[in-house]
Amino acid sequence: MTAGRRRRTAMDRRYGSRRWKQTRLRVLHRDLWRCFVPECPLSASVADHIIAVYPEMPDSLFFDEMNLRAFLQAAQHRPRRSGSPGARAGWLQRDTA
Repeated sequence: MTAGRRRRTAMDRRYGSRRWKQTRLRVLHRDLWRCFVPECPLSASVADHIIAVYPEMPDSLFFDEMNLRAFLQAAQHRPRRSGSPGARAGWLQRDTA
């Protein structure tokens, strides 16, 4: 990584846990591996948090399957992030309502 380029967010350590991997698979199975983005023809590959992960997010919310949905991790599905922590969540709510 270059000096002028910073990571967007720090990776939460829970993503590497066995509990997360099991939760992710349950969500993908529940949603039939279909991306929540309307008319997306491709299979989902990740479990996406509806309420974006934030520092000190409690495990109860991080692993809550009601706060997760199947999603295709692809650039065309991701909004451009602004400085606001809720920017992504707002975009997802608007486009899926």
